[in-house]
Amino acid sequence: MGYLEHVLGVFKFTKDTDVVAAACLVLLLASFAGGMLAKMFQAMGGPKKPVPFMRTNGFRILILFEICLMAVAFYYHMSVIGRVGGTHVVFWIASLLAMPVTWFIGSALMHLVFISKISKNEKAYREMVAQRKYAKHKKMRERIREDTKD
Repeated sequence: MGYLEHVLGVFKFTKDTDVVAAACLVLLLASFAGGMLAKMFQAMGGPKKPVPFMRTNGFRILILFEICLMAVAFYYHMSVIGRVGGTHVVFWIASLLAMPVTWFIGSALMHLVFISKISKNEKAYREMVAQRKYAKHKKMRERIREDTKD
């Protein structure tokens, strides 16, 4: 890991740089893959009500990844080196901020791949809602007709 040791040396990581590099790479790649899978599930799932990102399971998984990264940082600084430096804090904050970015990059790539299926699912959901409203309105009109016949 000659290259990663040099990069982590810039942030003054001197001991067990492989732990830091492995944790960050695994969690960033998992975040990227999570964004891809979330959009793939949306494409293959059929018509569903669109929900904001903060109410999806993907958001909860992303928060779990960030908590895992904070746990790795805590473990590294408390057990391995026993101190926290300013450059370390900058590195960990940058890593935390990079995770949602990689999530959305993976999500955007899969959105481009499955754009036709996603738009078809959105259209099917709108049509399904319109049919339900029409059926409810039709039932109400029939009830009004029955009530006013007398």
